[in-house]
Amino acid sequence: MSISRAKIARCLKFNYRGIIFAGLTRQDGQAWVNHAPVMRFAKSTEDIIADFRGLPRTVTSSSRKQPVPLDNLLVVLKEQYKLEAPSPERSLVQNWEAVFGSNLAGRCHPVRIKDERTLIISVTNQTLRSELQFQKRAILQRIQQLPHCSQIGDIRIRS
Repeated sequence: MSISRAKIARCLKFNYRGIIFAGLTRQDGQAWVNHAPVMRFAKSTEDIIADFRGLPRTVTSSSRKQPVPLDNLLVVLKEQYKLEAPSPERSLVQNWEAVFGSNLAGRCHPVRIKDERTLIISVTNQTLRSELQFQKRAILQRIQQLPHCSQIGDIRIRS
């Protein structure tokens, strides 16, 4: 059974997300089933395809909003995440070399403070991890003497 190109052209619906069959029927009157998968792309890829084919770009709620000036955004972020407020993390980073000494400070770094009580430290190798385990109490005392770090009660060292 052959189908003319004109009939296929009339029956195919083109979409920049892929080709979708629409209303294509066989000569015996039964509809053909659409077996072609609809291809999904990322929004940026769809916009590139739309530009290439001369179609309008994808319109979303975020693309209709006016851009926020960067200086306003920085003020909002400072307030929302309290970036200017003193914190144990900031105190640790500023005094890291004083706590660990210049020899060890470059080979380990703070990862995070878990549950506001446990400082997690990452080290470069297992030997250094063992060395810091032996000094754990002295390091913890030096950390607790830092401003805003008195609530830290434990240190976990990861290699």
